[in-house]
Amino acid sequence: MHATSSALIYWTIITGIVVLCVFAIYRMFLKYERKNRFQFWFVSMFFGGIVLAILFTNELLPGSKMYYDYKFTRNVTGRSMTLYNVYTYESYREPLIGDGYSLYLHKFDEESSGYFRNPDETFFTNHPFDPREVTDWERKNWTKCPIDSTDSSFRKFALGEHDYLGRSRLTELDRVQEVIRDILNKEGNYYAYSANWHGGEVWNISFYVLSPEDGWLVAIYSDM
Repeated sequence: MHATSSALIYWTIITGIVVLCVFAIYRMFLKYERKNRFQFWFVSMFFGGIVLAILFTNELLPGSKMYYDYKFTRNVTGRSMTLYNVYTYESYREPLIGDGYSLYLHKFDEESSGYFRNPDETFFTNHPFDPREVTDWERKNWTKCPIDSTDSSFRKFALGEHDYLGRSRLTELDRVQEVIRDILNKEGNYYAYSANWHGGEVWNISFYVLSPEDGWLVAIYSDM
């Protein structure tokens, strides 16, 4: 499914839920009677909570984006940061299942760049994947670049190199992927991944790249 169609379906559902909740609160307001005050406030808080949760989850409330940025960066790097989006690509075939390909290129602050030039040892041992977490996926925590040749199959899958080689015209996504390939070959940068195999081939992957020099954090998710 095209990314535009996927986004349209998603936001249509979200908008429908919000409208229904607001309508339910409005109907309760019209039927408000003093003796039913408890029922009115209970229903209003219930549906109002749903609306607030939807807005917060989609980063539409003040402070919600910062919260998710801090949570994401703390889990992935061990350091909470505010992120500034540089580039986003999303292509979901199944909006309810989440299959497809997505790439996010974020910019972080100069102070964090200084930290990542010489990070704590826990950066390499505990992130982005908690060693206590049980999983049957093949995982590699933050590792120094240049990327190891033994990880070429993960790089190719994450950056779509099999498709890339057969294209006659380069897209913006192709150019961004080419920049990421260059980053993976430079010393001072880092990469990490968690991948699932199927039939002897990489089938799903979460692939991360971090460049202290550029102040970039890349997150790629590809699911077949």
